[in-house]
Amino acid sequence: MKPYKRSRQRGIGGTDAAAVLGLDTYQSRFDVWLSKLGLASRGFRENQYTQWGKRKEPVVAQAFAQSRGLVLVRSAKRVHPRHDWWFGSPDRLIQASSTDPDPILDPVSGRNLARVGLEIKTGMAKHGKRWGRSGTVIHTFEEAKVNLPLNYYVQCCWYMEIMGFERWHLVVLLDSADYREFMIVRDPDFTSYMERTVSEFWTRYVATKTPPPVDDGKLIPAYLATRYPTPTETIRDPTPGELALYEAVRPL
Repeated sequence: MKPYKRSRQRGIGGTDAAAVLGLDTYQSRFDVWLSKLGLASRGFRENQYTQWGKRKEPVVAQAFAQSRGLVLVRSAKRVHPRHDWWFGSPDRLIQASSTDPDPILDPVSGRNLARVGLEIKTGMAKHGKRWGRSGTVIHTFEEAKVNLPLNYYVQCCWYMEIMGFERWHLVVLLDSADYREFMIVRDPDFTSYMERTVSEFWTRYVATKTPPPVDDGKLIPAYLATRYPTPTETIRDPTPGELALYEAVRPL
């Protein structure tokens, strides 16, 4: 649970992990590879929705804390204790109460923490069908598939491994009043798959600068255009024989 002091290009974060697993609709595995090697001509650009999401986050956090009588702790970026390329930025951690049966002393914040974190999301009403019923407890990846956007599920699982926690709260505010809470419980099978797959991506492709298989990533066209620019000059004039052949086969 050390703080993370390196560039995002030097590691895989929670949002990157979902893309590496093929579970993110916003970026692909190849997009992640391009961004980690600094080859992407452009990255994600904030829009009005992400900007308002940031403004709403403290309000949602306050509502969650007040409803449960909790003290929330803002977190610095963290790095996994075994993998120095595995980092994350939990939205909030939770200060342990005096009656907490199993607190943990956090060397980064210097606080006693409960062994559970909090991830906060916002969205539009039309996204409501992607979310299940408030209060649902998610024990497995299969349950997550029918109750949550999977990129957010992966993000929470990623943070649990960094912090060594078995549970993580995920809350969402859709528009201004549709508020839902979920509890994610660590799934050992999915965690093992996640760690194995992302570790392979990092060591096989990023660390060696070897391109992964090309997919439908949004950043690929710009990358290919830069790597293989369209010639702006004629390489040479055609020979008389080449012109005659062209005229012979050219469609009328």
